[in-house]
Amino acid sequence: MGKQELWRNSSPIWARPQTDFYRMFRDDFIYQVVGHTPVKEPFDSGSVLSLDLFSTYSNGTPYGNQKLYIVDTLTKRYYEAE
Repeated sequence: MGKQELWRNSSPIWARPQTDFYRMFRDDFIYQVVGHTPVKEPFDSGSVLSLDLFSTYSNGTPYGNQKLYIVDTLTKRYYEAE
């Protein structure tokens, strides 16, 4: 992919499925795990799993469940690490 395809909201490097869902690049084949947009719980859109669970508010209060998950990208299943 070139600059024009990568530098846009629907790019594989800028996935934000929890705000505005859109079709991802090869989402019929690739299960993408992202972590640059804070979420309180894992957010699975079917082709993108958003896991930024360790963010904080500006005062330091945790935002997210602060848990680590193991992801199998072939089966599209994830579970909390023990």
